[in-house]
Amino acid sequence: MSRVTRLRSAASALSTSSSPAAAAAAPRASSATCLLNSQPSTITTTTTAATRPQLWQSRIQSTTQQQQQRCLSTSAPRRETALSNADSLEADFVDALPARRRRLKVKTDLVIPKGVAVVTRVDAIEDPTYKPADSGKGLEEIGGLANWWDKPGHWGPSKEFVAFGPLDKITEPAMLEVLTKRAVIEALVVKRFAAQKAKGRLAMAATGDKEELLKVVGVDLAAGEDGAATLKEEADWQAVWDAMTENLPKVAKGEAVPVLKPAEPSISVTEAQELAVSWGSEWKQASLRDPVIKFYTAKRIQRLTGHVLSDFKMLGIHTVGSLLSQLIKPPKAKKLVEELEARGQLGELPNVRVYPRRVTPVDKEKMVGRWKIITRELEKRDLPVIGTGGYKKTVEMRWATGNMEEYDEDAITDEEKTWRTDRVRELLAEAEQVWVMGAQEELAGIAEKIADGARDASWRLPLGDSGLLAFFLTVIPGEELTHSLKLQTLRVIGNAAADCDENRARVVQSGQLRKTIINFLNDESLLSFVMPVIFNICVDYDAEPKFANPSTPALLLNLATSTTFHPTLGDFTGLCTVALAYLTYEQFQTTLLESNSFLVLQQVFYDSYTRFDTTATATPDPDVVDQLKQVWNAFVTIFADISAHPSFATIYPLDSPVVTRLVSWLSTPSSFSHLQTAACLALGNLSRSEASSTTLAKSVSSQLTTILANAAVPTHPSPDRPQTTPTTTPRPAQLLHAALSFLKNLAIPAVNKPLLGSGLLPLTLPKLWTTTATQPQVQFAAISLARQLLVNCPANVSLICAPFPSPSVVSNLHVLLELAQRIDDEPSKTEIARAVCAVCRTLHSPSPSTSAILPDDADWRVKQHDKNTTTSTPRARFYAAHPAIAPTLATLLVQSRFAPIRSEALFVLALMSRSPDGARAALQALQSLEACGALVKIVTGEDGALADELLEEGEEKKRNDEQAPVEVSTGDALATMMPVPHTETGLAAGLGLEPQQVDLKQPAGMARMDRENGLVLTAELLREFSDVLPPRRRQVMQDMLAKGGEIVLEERKEGKTA
Repeated sequence: MSRVTRLRSAASALSTSSSPAAAAAAPRASSATCLLNSQPSTITTTTTAATRPQLWQSRIQSTTQQQQQRCLSTSAPRRETALSNADSLEADFVDALPARRRRLKVKTDLVIPKGVAVVTRVDAIEDPTYKPADSGKGLEEIGGLANWWDKPGHWGPSKEFVAFGPLDKITEPAMLEVLTKRAVIEALVVKRFAAQKAKGRLAMAATGDKEELLKVVGVDLAAGEDGAATLKEEADWQAVWDAMTENLPKVAKGEAVPVLKPAEPSISVTEAQELAVSWGSEWKQASLRDPVIKFYTAKRIQRLTGHVLSDFKMLGIHTVGSLLSQLIKPPKAKKLVEELEARGQLGELPNVRVYPRRVTPVDKEKMVGRWKIITRELEKRDLPVIGTGGYKKTVEMRWATGNMEEYDEDAITDEEKTWRTDRVRELLAEAEQVWVMGAQEELAGIAEKIADGARDASWRLPLGDSGLLAFFLTVIPGEELTHSLKLQTLRVIGNAAADCDENRARVVQSGQLRKTIINFLNDESLLSFVMPVIFNICVDYDAEPKFANPSTPALLLNLATSTTFHPTLGDFTGLCTVALAYLTYEQFQTTLLESNSFLVLQQVFYDSYTRFDTTATATPDPDVVDQLKQVWNAFVTIFADISAHPSFATIYPLDSPVVTRLVSWLSTPSSFSHLQTAACLALGNLSRSEASSTTLAKSVSSQLTTILANAAVPTHPSPDRPQTTPTTTPRPAQLLHAALSFLKNLAIPAVNKPLLGSGLLPLTLPKLWTTTATQPQVQFAAISLARQLLVNCPANVSLICAPFPSPSVVSNLHVLLELAQRIDDEPSKTEIARAVCAVCRTLHSPSPSTSAILPDDADWRVKQHDKNTTTSTPRARFYAAHPAIAPTLATLLVQSRFAPIRSEALFVLALMSRSPDGARAALQALQSLEACGALVKIVTGEDGALADELLEEGEEKKRNDEQAPVEVSTGDALATMMPVPHTETGLAAGLGLEPQQVDLKQPAGMARMDRENGLVLTAELLREFSDVLPPRRRQVMQDMLAKGGEIVLEERKEGKTA
């Protein structure tokens, strides 16, 4: 193949153009004329075929031709010059060829084929008996280069593959431990003697003998002062280096490093085990933080053991011990059958056989000799021997459960759809003729075939488009129809409407569903066929309820509870599914309530638990049991929706049988969880008024407490209720959430709080707080219920603050405070802080007295260093035993998302500051800069950055006399805000400020009330702790009082003027 030469310049191309004579002598492929500078010129070409046999001349010729085709010439071409140049170039190349061949000769130990033997040509053979072969069949092949390098001696020894490490990995743990220690030591030494790179590389590649290995691993490897791996003795470094480099091959400068083959371990496993035991385990704690050491060690381990440590594994290696853990893998666990065979115990029993795998039905048949017969009979009937062979469950089962395969309408062309519709029209004409003749049995046979064909989803739409479905909708209302014709007609309608909205619309618009098909529910023999029809039309078709009979759900429910009709579990769930699907619409709910049919709905729900045996032995089909569970969930949703209907409480008062039955469901066994959930939701909707909540609380408090008490084991034992394993099944989260929500409604009236709190706060709610960490919604509901019970209820506050006998738990409030520090759910943490706020407000309220809530002899086991003069009262001891109260209240002050909650916390802190023990807790709540900044912003109305500025300038504004009056710019109105002895009116008496609760109904005055409460809090803290406050913090509070007081005075002046 000739090489394409580079295009020359235009001048060169013009100088080598062909002459007219040469062009005339050669055959012309094409010619053309053109005008250039008003002078005629000719474009000449030559043939592309080479005229000389030599390769070089052909190359020159083709190059010249290419150039001539691309250039315009006004002079004769000089072909002889080009050929002479080619001859000289060819001669030069031939003269230089032997020298080039000598330069390319390579020394190798490969056996390269040299001579080539050539057989005698056929026409040169003189033997008259020789007959040439017509084909190669049967001829022996002699010579050739096939598999040349696979023959012995042809592949040189230098070309053999030499692995970097042993091909068989070393897996013995003791051997790996010895070689790992050697690798780490050698890596440390090679890095230290890094100046001798050549020796170091060769030493890391050599494996050495037993003597060298023992010298290396004989030194002590330990952790240095910084924990990094090092050698204990300084002399060991040079000794190891000498041992590594003693027997290395001599390599002259400039020579390549010889390839060294990896050697087998030079010590036995027994010797390695003895060495590993003698070293102990301290050296394994040495750190391998240095990446260079780690890299050298990994490469040396690969060389010695064959183990390759990937980058991912290297990231997890920090010590020698973690390196060993990557290399030493625990032995693979034996199979059970191997373990039993090794023990040999069961094998001695004559009636026991151990198999290496699961015994299948096929194995059992083979044991008794029936498998051959079964195989022969199955093959005779063209049935699969093993597996399903593509056969699926019965079409009726898939049709009834809605598991039909997805029908891809786009997969069928329009032509095929038209063809199918035409075929069905032909069948329609035949059916109409039979109907006119009155041959009902013959028409029933036609309908049966049509219904069977409608199982295929691709034929359903043609049934409607052809008018065949409309024909059977006119047949169904006939008065004297035979049973078989009714049955098959229902099948046609049901199958045609399955997953086909067009046919569903045709059935609904015909009015036969409401007029005729629903009435067939009274016929027990047709019930199993009517139900699929109604189900296929109702489910997933939103337009149907507009035309359905409003009494359809009640009719279905009455049929499900009928004493004359005994449905199976599958029929029962089918009736319930359709009825509940209708009841998701409000118009059917209204009709159900107006017809007083809610009792029937209750009975059906109760029968779903008591009428059928759903155990595995009684109901082997798991699909039916799963469908029943779905029905239970649907019942719960319907009960919640209907009980929230505006007319439900009017139609069914608290003394009605419906409500009485709902209350009784709360006492049902724990396995009836859906019944209990529905009862909690329905009764919770009834308890939205104070009167109903008060009435219901007396009759349901004990049952609800029992439901919650069985939710989990107690978090801490008590003398009267030791910790035991519950005997009942833990309640599901849905039931717990519904019960807690019901109790929150009941806990709103003040009269119900002591009743509910006495049963819930001591043990039930605390265990729910700590055992529902994986159910955040349930945990939040339990915390929220506790807060609701504590609001304005001293009795419940006394219960949650009561000392607990357990050494690890101070009180139930202590449990709540610890929970706030562990959880991450912000709503739950906020709810805990609100509960603590309710406790502190009750403790500092004027009535009842603190002694009525916290007894004088209450002992919360305050630590010895906390028992000082400030803990003489029960309330002081209570705050000392619960130090987390202060930071918990601070979270409410810092947050700005819920302004009413922040206002409540500020009011409680101001209330607490009126007493010494409460003021100490309030001061602790303001220790953080965030809390102090939030208070500054509330009082002064400025950004929290003012707090930082005041803190920085406070040190410069220190006064020499800390007890001197505070100079303010507002005159005598605020001059009374100075450290004075404690009085009942407090430090803010100059402005007549007292702690005030914010009225949430008047949000406009919330900021003013918060400012006044903040001023009361600040003034009381300055009065109580002026001597002990840090100078900066004291200066911040003083400036805050000054600026806040000015704002209050201005607001009051504006109010008087207005």
